Amino acid sequence: MTNPASIRPIILLSARLGPAATSQVAVYSGDVVAVDVELSTGEKARIVSIYNPCNDKYAPRSHSTLTILPPLLAATPTSSLVVIAGDFNLSHPDWDKSVGEPEDEAEEAVRTFSNAGLTHFLPPDTPTYYPHTHSHPPKPLDLIICSLPTTYTPQPRRAFRRTDPDILERAFLNVISRLPTSPLLTAVNIDKRAVQLTDALQTAVSAATPFARARAGRVVPWWSATITSAEVEEDAPVEPMPAPLPWPELHECEVVSAIMQARPFAASGPDGIPNHVLQLLLPHLFPHKKPPDGVSNIVLQAAWPALKTRLVPLLAASLRLGHLPTSWHDATGVVLKKPKKDDYSLTKLYRLICFERCISKLLELIVARRITHLVDSLKLLPTNHFG
Repeated sequence: MTNPASIRPIILLSARLGPAATSQVAVYSGDVVAVDVELSTGEKARIVSIYNPCNDKYAPRSHSTLTILPPLLAATPTSSLVVIAGDFNLSHPDWDKSVGEPEDEAEEAVRTFSNAGLTHFLPPDTPTYYPHTHSHPPKPLDLIICSLPTTYTPQPRRAFRRTDPDILERAFLNVISRLPTSPLLTAVNIDKRAVQLTDALQTAVSAATPFARARAGRVVPWWSATITSAEVEEDAPVEPMPAPLPWPELHECEVVSAIMQARPFAASGPDGIPNHVLQLLLPHLFPHKKPPDGVSNIVLQAAWPALKTRLVPLLAASLRLGHLPTSWHDATGVVLKKPKKDDYSLTKLYRLICFERCISKLLELIVARRITHLVDSLKLLPTNHFG
């Protein structure tokens, strides 16, 4: 009696994806696992992890690509994105240029990919299998096949200059009124409250801010394998922390001042909430004075009490416990080439711009102001210090 085949592929999903956003696809095989994921944009993607047998020990050779994969792709909705990744154990000139005559199983797999409109995500000759012995060179046996578009499609943008303040206030109050106001005593409480506040602001934005007109874009394939393999310089050693300085409890006025000083339409981070949204929810010093958008500030007076009971304690607890909410750690990064350079294989000819969440930058601004005040009041810098 032979032992049953073990389950070899696996798909790991982020805990941030709720149960309603993912569902496993029924596949009668221990070598293929498939999951449907609903993206934040409303699109659906089918993720497939595959192991293609290279011998007849537990299943016929190439059983996954010849028998399991074709009906799985045929049952996939045409509007769904498809990503297939795994160990294919096949050799073909499409991904391994050193191959002369392709195997019959590889040729059949290529026809399956072509019929489903799938393309290779990795460039040809990308080594993904490294033998234990040096006598055999690395080979591209693990593949990533996908239906992702080859041209860049920008994410829909919001026209925040056309935000309706009245709708923003009503939508925000409707959501925020259902959130708790319990004390924030632990880092877990801070993380949970930060996610709740972000969700409330995003809900209000989706109700009050229309989408901007789409702009065309494209991807220029300038990033090469040479740049990827470039050695990264080691970080400098961390200096020891100095003695603690006086750090009073956060006051509401600090938060209001930081929001007012922030640039309204500065690039937002992954949450897509600019400073303009927070400024629209503030009670200004002159409630009847009309800002440039022509909307009287008195309309927005009711929103600030609901916002401050969640935002101010959240920032205060973050400072008190020395914990930045986990959901604020991410950022949107853009790699830019420095213009008019000769050899773009050098990593120093690129620079990375990161867009943090605006609500996280408010906390940075408050901390920067406090540090500046301590430096000035305690005379921590010499008089001849510059820069």
